[in-house]
Amino acid sequence: EKTLVMKNEFLDLMNKDTEEFLELMKAFKLPKESDEDKKIRSQKIQEGYVKALKVPLEVAEKAFDIYKYIEVASRLGNKNAISDAGVAALMIQAALEGAILNVKINLGSIKDDGYKKEITSICEELITKGRNKRDNILSVVNNQI
Repeated sequence: EKTLVMKNEFLDLMNKDTEEFLELMKAFKLPKESDEDKKIRSQKIQEGYVKALKVPLEVAEKAFDIYKYIEVASRLGNKNAISDAGVAALMIQAALEGAILNVKINLGSIKDDGYKKEITSICEELITKGRNKRDNILSVVNNQI
């Protein structure tokens, strides 16, 4: 049941990602005739980039949360299907790091250096922790094969 809820959350995030991207594209179409227009357009673009990176960041965080279920499966699951836990760990790390790439592509256009540093730190921590979880799960799996 929890996995069904999570699946729906990821589908919702996929749709939200599309919506935020379209909003960002609208900001690029704002007028830039006067200095005031340019200021408003620039502000809306920056807001758009922040909103656009929050969705994949949430995807990465939710992907990381799935490790707890994979860990349980690797230790307590059916030993005849133990390789599935290893595959799940590999796939969830790919999802996590793929989402982080989408954060970074938006982050590169943000002007606020403090915000960029904060988000970069969060991303690096998620990747490192995720890789550690993945490697621990793969070790458990390989020891049982």
